[in-house]
Amino acid sequence: MLALAATGPEARLARAQTVNEQNEAIEEPVTPQRGNPTIPNSRKNPMAGSALFFEQELSTQTAQLEPSPELSYVPFYAWWFSLRPRWNFNDNVRVQARFDYTKELTNSEDTTLLHEDVFGDIWTDLVVEGALPRAKNTRLTGGARLIWPTSLVSQGAGVYVKAGLFGGVSQEIPFKRGAQFFATARVAARAIYLHTFSDATTPTSYGGFAYTRQNVDEFSFSSDQISGQTLVHDELDLIAEGGLQIIPKLELVLDFVVLQQWHYAPTDTSVATATGQAFVPRIGDNQTTDLVWEIAALDYDVIPEMSLSLGYYNLTNEIAPDGTLRGPFTGGEANLFWSPEARVFFTITGKLDRIWDDVSGKLFPPTPPSSMAASR
Repeated sequence: MLALAATGPEARLARAQTVNEQNEAIEEPVTPQRGNPTIPNSRKNPMAGSALFFEQELSTQTAQLEPSPELSYVPFYAWWFSLRPRWNFNDNVRVQARFDYTKELTNSEDTTLLHEDVFGDIWTDLVVEGALPRAKNTRLTGGARLIWPTSLVSQGAGVYVKAGLFGGVSQEIPFKRGAQFFATARVAARAIYLHTFSDATTPTSYGGFAYTRQNVDEFSFSSDQISGQTLVHDELDLIAEGGLQIIPKLELVLDFVVLQQWHYAPTDTSVATATGQAFVPRIGDNQTTDLVWEIAALDYDVIPEMSLSLGYYNLTNEIAPDGTLRGPFTGGEANLFWSPEARVFFTITGKLDRIWDDVSGKLFPPTPPSSMAASR
């Protein structure tokens, strides 16, 4: 998977909100492009790494790949477009953004309306990266992120902005450079922290929604609370990634992500009884959500302007429907690697910097082999 022109698994990790509305802050495990090119700034395309994704995904039930049959047949098939512009100030500093649009072509439970247009939140990042001094083939990445509430999900929750930091390290492992098969491998680890700034501790749609309901004393009152689940105030995502270059243009990529979310605790309250006010205990009231995400994909660079990815992912709660902890060897919906939310995807990635070079007739020179070797 090329980091500067993100491919399938990176796209999958960046598309959490469509799969689970609470996971809009998952960062793709961005790792250095093969060779870590160090083209002089005056000759480097400032748009390097900009990409446009077009992805088709369907549920394992729709693809008839589910290991355990579900109670109801609810097919899912959707298109997803993601624009990822970047602007490189130099070899180490850049700004980047992300704009998502999803169109479901079936009639599953993910949207309210049939074929509803779903626009995601807008992500904006400031990224600093570079080689680790005195370390061979090792790079560090860090930065700051702001996620703006342009999606209906975030607006309905009353979110103003999500802000946070991320950082990571990647290591390239050369086996035999220039070999036809299994020339290199790579590993990477990343961590992302986000804090949500919102109108309230529960979804309120900025106070623009209200309805009449009863309180515990059976008195009517006007409420702007959309749901009973409190909002996530802090998130920590831990990402591990590995890649194996099978042939020069084909790579196998595996990702494992752990998402930890901390919700606001409900307000303590009391209930009027015949003997007086009784306080409601919250013993064992867990206000955290722990999710796991596994992704496997094959990335193939067809031409310099385009790559293809075919893969599978499963994003689900680490607690199975029966209340047990998911495991790699358990069966049915308690399995770690499959759940009814599992998806199969096919992604076409357009590398906008290379396309712009072709259209404008100004092709920025590739990195010389000597420079590539030196940068490793």
